[in-house]
Amino acid sequence: MIDVMAALIDLLQSDTGVSALVGDHVYGSALPPSEAGRQPSKAVVLRYAGGGGAAPGSADYLDLAEQRIDVYSYGETMYEADKVRRAVHSALKYVDRVIMGSVLIHRANWAAGPITFMDPDTDWPAMVETWNVMAAESAVTT
Repeated sequence: MIDVMAALIDLLQSDTGVSALVGDHVYGSALPPSEAGRQPSKAVVLRYAGGGGAAPGSADYLDLAEQRIDVYSYGETMYEADKVRRAVHSALKYVDRVIMGSVLIHRANWAAGPITFMDPDTDWPAMVETWNVMAAESAVTT
């Protein structure tokens, strides 16, 4: 099975708007301990959210999967976290059949958010949005 999380990390790190704000500080699942120990800074964390909608073909033999992803945007202040969120939103909103590594991402649809909060693990200002990402289930070659 393909790694949608890795493909989305690559996609966001290669987006000029996102990388101008966070550099390569885009992670899957959680902030690494080296990052979490620093003062609040800009970063993005992607987490599987579960409960994704049924993708066309998900109940038959089409080679498609839709995964629900929570995207956490961090910043030094809530306003800075929102700058990161808006850059990520723009990057994902315009995904249209792009290949990242060996993953063909068909689209990303905004599903919920934004929600603002202070991350309980880091005490950093954060915002979260949820996205439904449709991708081919098999790896592609270019």
